[in-house]
Amino acid sequence: MRVVTNPRAVGTAHVKSVCLLALGLFSVAVGGRVALGQSGVLTNIGQIRSLSPEDAGRHPPVHISGVVISDPGPEGNAIVIWNDASVYAGGDRALVERIKRGDFIEAAGKADPGGFAPIVALESVRVLGTKEIPPPIPASYAQLADGHMDAQWVEIAGVVRSCEPLPGKSWKTTMRLDTGGNRLLVQIDNYHASGAFMDAEVRLRGICFNQYNRDRQALGPSLLIPRGEVIDVTKDSSHDAYAMPVTSITNLMRFTPASSYHHRVHLRGIVTHSERGQFIWIREGERGLRVLTDQTQELADGNEVDVLGFPAYGGYTPVIEDGVFRKRSAGAVPAPVELSSLTNAWQHDADLVSVDGWLLETRATSDGWLLLLSWNDTQVRVSLRLPRNAALPVQWRVGSRVRVMGICSVQTDPSGPLSGLLEPQSFQLLMRDLNDCWYCGEAHGGRLEEPSIHWRR
Repeated sequence: MRVVTNPRAVGTAHVKSVCLLALGLFSVAVGGRVALGQSGVLTNIGQIRSLSPEDAGRHPPVHISGVVISDPGPEGNAIVIWNDASVYAGGDRALVERIKRGDFIEAAGKADPGGFAPIVALESVRVLGTKEIPPPIPASYAQLADGHMDAQWVEIAGVVRSCEPLPGKSWKTTMRLDTGGNRLLVQIDNYHASGAFMDAEVRLRGICFNQYNRDRQALGPSLLIPRGEVIDVTKDSSHDAYAMPVTSITNLMRFTPASSYHHRVHLRGIVTHSERGQFIWIREGERGLRVLTDQTQELADGNEVDVLGFPAYGGYTPVIEDGVFRKRSAGAVPAPVELSSLTNAWQHDADLVSVDGWLLETRATSDGWLLLLSWNDTQVRVSLRLPRNAALPVQWRVGSRVRVMGICSVQTDPSGPLSGLLEPQSFQLLMRDLNDCWYCGEAHGGRLEEPSIHWRR
């Protein structure tokens, strides 16, 4: 039997400071009032979890037993104790650092509101032996996000979107897990190589924590997987994803009886625009596609690239999330598709297009300029990202006739039909730079002057 006693009383301020980040994550739970027993001592974890912040702030005494389901955390001063439910408990490092995962302990101290969830401020711990870690609670992302699963031992399944060693802490790994359309951040207390488990279907067991704000409101769940826990791979992924067959943009997210949109695909196309570390746009045949990527390799318009990523719902056509790319070859800068009608625009979402119209308005924005064009009896919004206070060419006056190139973004009506064909209502353009607009002249007495100044790529 090992007995550890706090060498000094643990004050509320001290408890809060040592507990908030002790496991590298945050803590959230559900409030409520609890009637104390005759002794005034809380003797089970359910009572502690049900305390309101006000009741927990009175620091009623706690005397509980349970199995430790976490390691003492990076600071060595906090653990999670389970006995039918779990609670986060912290104290001085000397009190906690020798406790091991799997220890069956008897703990005494006081309740505390914590950052949002009630916690235990430990004053003494006695190790009675060891016990097996209990079976986890099967959970969905929605259940984790509700907050009431905070500090609980859970199991969740999903598809791995990314897996990277934690910068500065090579013995830890961060993972992003797609859990049916929601992204769950996972921290693993073991090293895994960059890209490990990528696109694999896995089942994870860990402790749920929630990040929160200063008003004790949950911001989102995360999962901590303790050291030694095995990642259960239920379906392996391709080891050479670039060797997968190339998928056509037009075939993304189409119906097939046994299809799944949650796995990675391989695409190929010509770069029409790129914003390093954020997006690239590619064209394949007569279709465009936007790719979300944090890869910072520089690309030039006209480069042919292979892209790997996960299909997701876009505004009107699919997008690719968590994309990575590999350059195949250089090529000529692609020509824009000249739009002739709104229907033509719907067919070229995320593609490079051009329109001729009258400049109705120019307006400075926080990251550049907004232009409003009159085109085919339709108003088209055009955004141009420029450094703060950058000026537009003097020829871009209201009333000018201009030709604008840019990436087409089809806009849909959120109040459209519940199901069936969704008809867009408008589109917008994203200019790549100042050279994407040509000045064509101005109207005088209803007649258009000959173009006098040209702005060309």
